[in-house]
Amino acid sequence: MKATIKKLTTLLPIAVVILLTVFLSSPAASAAAQLKTPVLKAPVITVSGVKVSWNKVSGAAKYRIFVKTGSSSWRKLADTTATSYLHRAVKSGVSYTYTVRCISKDGKRYTSSFNRRGKTIIFVKAPTISSFVNTARGPILSWSACKGAAKYRIYISTASGWKKLATVSTTNYLHLAARNNTTYAYRIQCLNRSGYPASATSAKVFRNYYSYTLPSGKITNIMFAADVYRALGKNVRIPAKPNAALNRKTAASILCPALGYTSRAAYVSLKDTDSAAMKTLAFYGYFYPDDTDKIYPAALVTADEYRSLLSEVGNYKKLHGKRALAFGDSIMYGMGNNNYGFGRMTAEKYGMSYNASYASNGATFSTINNGRVHIVDRIKSAITADCKADVIFLNGGTNDIKLSALSSEPDSFDFDHPEKSNFALGFHQAMKLIKGKWGNTPVIYVRAHNMSACQDTYEIAMGEYGLRIARTYRAYTVDLFTNTTFNTSKAALRDRYTMYRTDLGRHDGTHPTYLGYTTFYLPLFSQQLTALSL
Repeated sequence: MKATIKKLTTLLPIAVVILLTVFLSSPAASAAAQLKTPVLKAPVITVSGVKVSWNKVSGAAKYRIFVKTGSSSWRKLADTTATSYLHRAVKSGVSYTYTVRCISKDGKRYTSSFNRRGKTIIFVKAPTISSFVNTARGPILSWSACKGAAKYRIYISTASGWKKLATVSTTNYLHLAARNNTTYAYRIQCLNRSGYPASATSAKVFRNYYSYTLPSGKITNIMFAADVYRALGKNVRIPAKPNAALNRKTAASILCPALGYTSRAAYVSLKDTDSAAMKTLAFYGYFYPDDTDKIYPAALVTADEYRSLLSEVGNYKKLHGKRALAFGDSIMYGMGNNNYGFGRMTAEKYGMSYNASYASNGATFSTINNGRVHIVDRIKSAITADCKADVIFLNGGTNDIKLSALSSEPDSFDFDHPEKSNFALGFHQAMKLIKGKWGNTPVIYVRAHNMSACQDTYEIAMGEYGLRIARTYRAYTVDLFTNTTFNTSKAALRDRYTMYRTDLGRHDGTHPTYLGYTTFYLPLFSQQLTALSL
């Protein structure tokens, strides 16, 4: 080969000679195929790397192994007299293709052809268990994620050998069946998306002693963290002081990041905590301040609170990613509460996508009302925009009631023939449009609370008739007027739970603050929403 190259240097440019040299030294170079082509076996993943094997070729002095990744060219990996080679310099999640060729004893000549397609395998590193935390529910095993792994299989040592314990998609596992004061040994393996082994089983056996004593009735930080993250199908984040008793502040610090909440602390006034997580949970109605705006973050979480919090985590898992579309007035829109109406607060609480573009301050069902926003027109706009929805939030009627009480023609309400009132005709038209566009998509209609700004005569009559119309179209209903004590004719409720208006010099009795929403609106509305099969 050297003689050939030397001769060519007198005839060809240097660059061409260099390219020809590389070609002649690659597995694709022409050579007399004196021996049979080695037959490659399927590469095998081991703890240390990828093992490549082939059959013994009669007359072969040595073998040269080549490798390539992706669309790269073949490159020399090693020369050997054996019929196998362990490729140690591999990376997890990378695809490797191998081929082999017979060579002369001095390695200067190829003495066989080669498999041009080669044999391919994706190497995935075997995981290693790195931590073992004792909890009241059992030990929590943790390990680092392995690139290329879709799942992990945990094995446990038994009297009859290694047995499969569990398969998980997370990088930790709560061994619920563990017996107290017992030593356990574990190994772990990566799986691909089809559930087949993608790595070797960890060579190192992880052995540890499980022992835990739970004081009577005590709920610990790790119990809550494990239950929350398991309910969400996520990795458990081990909290500080895992075996300490769970209080409200720690519960908030565990729950907020688990659910991915953005802090809403700026909207919440609590006198006894500086915790953004605690205030955010108050904003979403997990914990309620008392009459002095205290929430007692150091208080231990009771069994009832524990069950309630985990129930809400289950609701979050169920509703997360669902699409909510809202129509309605200022109570839906959130006037006076940083545009956080009950619809938006509820959607954020459960991780739903939320479209409130079609809810407007001052909106009415009445369609001839001295220039006010018509809910019917907003629904038509959403239809034109082809908005998608898994559930529709709807409210309205308060502004219709106010106009009727003022005898603003033609918005007056006919008590003898309510079906002929403009309010009723507009409500019917709204429901027909919703059903025509979104079909059987669930609709939740919310009747507002008892307001000082409305006359009881109209508020009761129009409110009851509105519920009747909604139910005619099989909408689900939430009745704040009847089923809560939120009556802003009472100054104490008005001043605590509705927005302050400088033009009035007092709280307005109509628009809820975050506390008004979380205390009265969210419980009933959430109960109806979470009961649906979306």
